[in-house]
Amino acid sequence: MSVLETMKAEDMPIEVRRLLKSYDLSQLVWAVPQDRHAIVVAILTRGDEAAERWLWEQCSRESVRALLRNFHGAGCDNEGRAVLRAKLGMTEDELPPRPFASVPWRG
Repeated sequence: MSVLETMKAEDMPIEVRRLLKSYDLSQLVWAVPQDRHAIVVAILTRGDEAAERWLWEQCSRESVRALLRNFHGAGCDNEGRAVLRAKLGMTEDELPPRPFASVPWRG
Protein backbone atom coordinates (compact mmCIF):
# COMPACT_ATOMS: atom_id res chain seq x y z
CA MET A 1 0.00 0.00 0.00
CA SER A 2 1.40 3.40 -0.98
CA VAL A 3 1.64 6.39 1.33
CA LEU A 4 -1.01 8.18 -0.74
CA GLU A 5 -3.54 5.40 -0.19
CA THR A 6 -3.56 6.07 3.54
CA MET A 7 -2.76 9.79 3.51
CA LYS A 8 -5.18 12.05 5.34
CA ALA A 9 -5.49 15.73 4.59
CA GLU A 10 -3.92 16.53 7.96
CA ASP A 11 -0.69 14.95 6.64
CA MET A 12 -0.61 17.00 3.45
CA PRO A 13 1.57 20.09 3.01
CA ILE A 14 0.38 23.34 4.59
CA GLU A 15 -0.29 24.77 1.10
CA VAL A 16 -2.97 22.10 0.66
CA ARG A 17 -4.30 22.02 4.24
CA ARG A 18 -5.07 25.73 4.29
CA LEU A 19 -7.38 25.24 1.27
CA LEU A 20 -9.47 22.69 3.18
CA LYS A 21 -10.49 24.79 6.22
CA SER A 22 -14.13 23.73 6.08
CA TYR A 23 -13.26 20.02 6.37
CA ASP A 24 -12.22 17.82 9.27
CA LEU A 25 -8.71 17.10 7.99
CA SER A 26 -8.44 13.89 10.00
CA GLN A 27 -11.45 12.49 8.11
CA LEU A 28 -10.49 13.58 4.58
CA VAL A 29 -8.60 10.65 2.99
CA TRP A 30 -6.90 10.73 -0.42
CA ALA A 31 -7.90 7.11 -1.19
CA VAL A 32 -11.62 7.97 -0.93
CA PRO A 33 -12.67 9.25 -4.39
CA GLN A 34 -15.09 11.90 -3.04
CA ASP A 35 -12.42 13.20 -0.67
CA ARG A 36 -9.78 13.20 -3.42
CA HIS A 37 -12.19 15.13 -5.67
CA ALA A 38 -12.68 17.81 -2.98
CA ILE A 39 -8.92 18.10 -2.48
CA VAL A 40 -8.19 18.34 -6.22
CA VAL A 41 -10.90 20.95 -6.83
CA ALA A 42 -9.64 23.06 -3.92
CA ILE A 43 -6.06 22.91 -5.18
CA LEU A 44 -6.87 23.71 -8.79
CA THR A 45 -9.42 26.46 -8.14
CA ARG A 46 -7.90 28.20 -5.11
CA GLY A 47 -4.42 26.83 -4.61
CA ASP A 48 -1.08 28.44 -5.23
CA GLU A 49 1.83 27.17 -7.28
CA ALA A 50 3.19 25.06 -4.39
CA ALA A 51 -0.16 23.29 -3.89
CA GLU A 52 -0.46 22.56 -7.61
CA ARG A 53 3.12 21.31 -7.76
CA TRP A 54 2.33 18.90 -4.89
CA LEU A 55 -0.76 17.66 -6.76
CA TRP A 56 1.16 16.98 -9.97
CA GLU A 57 3.81 15.09 -7.99
CA GLN A 58 1.05 12.80 -6.67
CA CYS A 59 -0.90 12.03 -9.83
CA SER A 60 -1.11 12.52 -13.56
CA ARG A 61 -3.18 15.08 -15.40
CA GLU A 62 -5.18 12.29 -17.00
CA SER A 63 -6.09 10.77 -13.62
CA VAL A 64 -7.21 14.22 -12.43
CA ARG A 65 -9.24 14.74 -15.61
CA ALA A 66 -10.87 11.32 -15.15
CA LEU A 67 -11.71 12.10 -11.52
CA LEU A 68 -13.33 15.43 -12.46
CA ARG A 69 -15.28 13.83 -15.33
CA ASN A 70 -16.55 11.16 -12.96
CA PHE A 71 -17.88 13.71 -10.45
CA HIS A 72 -19.17 16.15 -13.15
CA GLY A 73 -17.82 19.13 -11.23
CA ALA A 74 -19.87 18.46 -8.09
CA GLY A 75 -19.46 21.13 -5.43
CA CYS A 76 -17.93 23.56 -7.89
CA ASP A 77 -19.58 26.73 -9.19
CA ASN A 78 -19.46 27.73 -12.86
CA GLU A 79 -16.48 30.01 -12.33
CA GLY A 80 -14.55 27.13 -10.74
CA ARG A 81 -15.59 24.77 -13.52
CA ALA A 82 -14.30 27.27 -16.09
CA VAL A 83 -10.97 27.42 -14.23
CA LEU A 84 -10.75 23.62 -14.20
CA ARG A 85 -11.59 23.36 -17.92
CA ALA A 86 -8.95 25.98 -18.78
CA LYS A 87 -6.20 24.43 -16.63
CA LEU A 88 -6.86 20.89 -17.84
CA GLY A 89 -7.91 21.50 -21.44
CA MET A 90 -11.36 20.02 -20.83
CA THR A 91 -14.54 20.75 -22.77
CA GLU A 92 -18.02 21.58 -21.49
CA ASP A 93 -19.03 18.05 -22.52
CA GLU A 94 -16.41 16.66 -20.15
CA LEU A 95 -17.09 19.13 -17.33
CA PRO A 96 -20.52 20.67 -17.91
CA PRO A 97 -21.76 24.00 -16.57
CA ARG A 98 -23.65 23.77 -13.31
CA PRO A 99 -27.31 23.01 -14.00
CA PHE A 100 -29.87 25.65 -13.06
CA ALA A 101 -27.14 28.14 -12.14
CA SER A 102 -28.96 31.00 -13.83
CA VAL A 103 -32.36 30.34 -12.27
CA PRO A 104 -32.99 32.91 -9.50
CA TRP A 105 -33.88 31.58 -6.06
CA ARG A 106 -37.37 32.36 -4.86
CA GLY A 107 -37.95 31.49 -1.29
